[in-house]
Amino acid sequence: TVTFPSEYPNSELAGKEAVFKVVVREIKEKVLPEINDEFARDVGDFADLAELKARIRENLAAERAHLAELEVAEQLVAAVTAGAEVEVPEVLVERRLERKVRDLAVELAHRGRSLEDFLGPGRTEEDLKAELRPAAVEEVKRALVLEAIAKAEGIEATPEEVDRRIAKLMGLDEGDKAALGEMRQRLIREGRLESVLNQIRIDKVLEFLAQSAEIAEERAAEANGAARAAEAAGAERRGEGEV
Repeated sequence: TVTFPSEYPNSELAGKEAVFKVVVREIKEKVLPEINDEFARDVGDFADLAELKARIRENLAAERAHLAELEVAEQLVAAVTAGAEVEVPEVLVERRLERKVRDLAVELAHRGRSLEDFLGPGRTEEDLKAELRPAAVEEVKRALVLEAIAKAEGIEATPEEVDRRIAKLMGLDEGDKAALGEMRQRLIREGRLESVLNQIRIDKVLEFLAQSAEIAEERAAEANGAARAAEAAGAERRGEGEV
């Protein structure tokens, strides 16, 4: 027996007592395999457990490095966006607001709630949009800045990258060209392919910025090293002169 709280989102259940009956039809126990060399050979092309662990460590290190690069790129984008003088079209802001509200409604539906329940009494969808507007403006501005960088650097999504992204999103085999082609046509009909292309371009711009920042840091380090070496050499010559 459960008593729903008075503030429960579903007004038909709020404050009421409910009785749940459960019938146990089956009990299962998960039996995990022993982690050994045989397990390593079963899960992949590994000679033994040590090789599997080494691969896992490599993948984790690569993932951490990639996340660090993306964080640097995001910081660069934030800095560029903050300093950019960009005219943000109102129509793009409205589209972003509509999408944010739609996404919120879908998320709430998955939780068994409605947008009306979320808004509550006296609060309208327009009130929600007003609250979301500052974030929507920044998101549109960020997108315009990234688009400008992509255009300036000639960054585009290649057909191979599109196929890989579609395969990943839809759970398809990258080698199944027929299925990928069919899914591509479906995305075109539904007007969703452009979103895939934009996301690939954004990812490539972020990678470009991260690499540019890394190169800049390396050049700065080289310049500092050269300056320190020159200073040391000058000090040495001055010392010889004094002798």
